[in-house]
Amino acid sequence: CVCCVYECVYACLHAETRGEQERLTEKQTREGEGEGEGEGELVIGFGERGGSTHTSTRAINKMAEEQQHAAKVTANRDTVVDVTAEMFTNLSAYLQGELKANNLDYQLLEEMNRATAEKYSAMATSTVQLSTFMADLEEKYKAFAPLLPQIDAVEAGAVELEKLVLQLDEYTRRLEDRFKQLEVNK
Repeated sequence: CVCCVYECVYACLHAETRGEQERLTEKQTREGEGEGEGEGELVIGFGERGGSTHTSTRAINKMAEEQQHAAKVTANRDTVVDVTAEMFTNLSAYLQGELKANNLDYQLLEEMNRATAEKYSAMATSTVQLSTFMADLEEKYKAFAPLLPQIDAVEAGAVELEKLVLQLDEYTRRLEDRFKQLEVNK
């Protein structure tokens, strides 16, 4: 989780800062004890028993430099912590955007699946209706099947009757023509 990583980085950076400060304090203590009296010494104050404490100017300058260095390191670490926090905030926003986009994609897919299911349901209903209609037609065909030869016979009779009607019509025309000729000849 992003928060856990941030806390871990923050704790590590502060632990390093505390360790650096402890090492600096130890070093200052060692240097203060190792210096003897001599040139460049300065009296700082009195000890607990009334005696004076001596520290060299070099040691004081060195301690000041080390404290400045420690302050820079602390400032750099604070900057790193701030930048890291900002990075995790931006990363969190990016991941939330990605998750939202994926969620929207899944919603779209769900809607498309629903529309497809409705379409297939309508097609299934149409198929059932067509199947029922075809079954009805097949039953009607089976009912008319015995009548088909009779229908064919009636059709053949109708064709024969049509031929007779044409022959009769032709014969009637010829008779009419003869009758007109006879009347003209009369």
